[in-house]
Amino acid sequence: MFSPYYPSILVVMMVIYHREEGESMQHPMITEIEKSGYPNMIDQPEHNGIDYFGDGIFTGDSIVEDTDTGEIILLENLEDYLIEIRGFKFIRAE
Repeated sequence: MFSPYYPSILVVMMVIYHREEGESMQHPMITEIEKSGYPNMIDQPEHNGIDYFGDGIFTGDSIVEDTDTGEIILLENLEDYLIEIRGFKFIRAE
């Protein structure tokens, strides 16, 4: 019968073994980044800040400014902002 702690004990034993052997326990992606830098740094869009909800604003994004508060909102978050923050109600005409 295996102990519920068996996987944890195995990991600790592996870490001790690797450290004794002088091997690195870094994730392979960290090793790759240290060798060649971050991938696709040139291909990343220009970051221009964050909107009210914490979403990144990138070059080319459509944004709205609430002139009463000075908040910047991504157009895709505008409905949420109007409902949650400004108290708007959206209804269908009958």
